[in-house]
Amino acid sequence: MVQNILMISLTMSFVIAALLLLSPIFDRRYSARWRCIVWLTIALRLIVPLRIPLNTAPIKLPDTGENTVVTVAPSPDDGSNYSIRIMNRERAGELAVGAESPIVYAPLITLRGLIAALWTIGSSCFLIYHLTAYAIFRRKTGKCRSYVKTERGIGVYTCPKIKVPMMTGFIKPIILLPVGQYSEEELGVILKHEFMHCRRGDMWFRLLLLIANSVHFFNPLVYIMVNKAQRDMEYSCDDAVVKQTTDDYKKFYSMTILKYMKRGNRNG
Repeated sequence: MVQNILMISLTMSFVIAALLLLSPIFDRRYSARWRCIVWLTIALRLIVPLRIPLNTAPIKLPDTGENTVVTVAPSPDDGSNYSIRIMNRERAGELAVGAESPIVYAPLITLRGLIAALWTIGSSCFLIYHLTAYAIFRRKTGKCRSYVKTERGIGVYTCPKIKVPMMTGFIKPIILLPVGQYSEEELGVILKHEFMHCRRGDMWFRLLLLIANSVHFFNPLVYIMVNKAQRDMEYSCDDAVVKQTTDDYKKFYSMTILKYMKRGNRNG
């Protein structure tokens, strides 16, 4: 399995690198929604380590049945070629009588086993760290949040622990707002943005990216891909909100989103 993951990580690195290098052209020609679909497809490929079996083998052996033994040994001529010998079990036992059985010392751990152990530890630590950080964040915000209202079946709260508006939760998502004064128009923009995240299931997309990152924690290109995919997810959400709206609303929406993004960067 680890060998498959390493091969997939190597091959998909070329795909990710090509997309990142061509991102100026890619971003102009395709919408953020289609870019998210591409990143989603790559993330799924990174998570599912499928291996396509070969239909034909380089050497075909005849169907010898259960009472036969197949041996492969170097050719007695120069040792550069190998010969295959097929005999029944009784004959093989006769040839083995009297022969000295060499003692084979197997190492306690192989290189493949060591790599598998290191991957298991690294991947588990990466995933546990992020899931634990998320659980701690939910616990802290759960203690200090103040209820504002419920809209579209989703609770809206203010919380002094955060710097930017956000949606959190998978089964029962909620919207958290930084403590402050909001005009009715600004609050409407923020809620539309977060409701769109909920409607599109972007929290699950983030989880998928996290799992892909944990499986390939050793690959720096996957980290870059995850960051790019999350940015495209935000752009796609913005495009969906302002679709079929007036130019004035698009301008106000952009100014409001940038306002709270800058506030978060300044305070963060």
